Amino acid sequence: MGWALSVGMGWLLMAIAMMTPLTLQPLMHIWIASFNDRRWRSFALFLFGFLVIWLIAGWGTKLLELAMKRYALDGPIQVGLGVAIALLWQASPLKQRCLNQCHAHRPLAAFGRAADLDALRFGLEHAIWCVGSCWALMLFADSLSQWHMVGMALVALLMYCERMDPPKSPSWRLRGFQTALLRLRRAYQNQRSLHASI
Repeated sequence: MGWALSVGMGWLLMAIAMMTPLTLQPLMHIWIASFNDRRWRSFALFLFGFLVIWLIAGWGTKLLELAMKRYALDGPIQVGLGVAIALLWQASPLKQRCLNQCHAHRPLAAFGRAADLDALRFGLEHAIWCVGSCWALMLFADSLSQWHMVGMALVALLMYCERMDPPKSPSWRLRGFQTALLRLRRAYQNQRSLHASI
């Protein structure tokens, strides 16, 4: 029981730190779709559902990580296995399906119990697709013992950047920084044009 509580709390803190930027779009959807007197309640129900799924995912990831530690000969092999799993999943069509669903925001009822259930269901569904998209990256970052915080920061950056990419047809491809790099390039070109015109 103590192990489950300790792992759960640690994982939830990590998920909150890493997922906060990724929940801004669904929270904005709730803000737009809800009346003023229901917004905070809908936010709370969404976040409750979202965190419940991430808590379950944390326990599952920790069990998988323990299995990897048990059967891997040493730390570098475990990290290499984590990298291989993350790269394979990152390039897979199923990863793209999950990312596409992360962009899909369900209609929300405006009143009563239906509005509460919709907000809760939205949190549960969004978290399921988010876990589906991110689980391999989180497993890799969590398996790093010495560079854990650096790994988490890089994974959080990658997850944020890949959410900028629009939905695409699922296929095998590396993904993650395409839209972010295009935006940086455009911003750089605009800055150069501004300086040239002065």
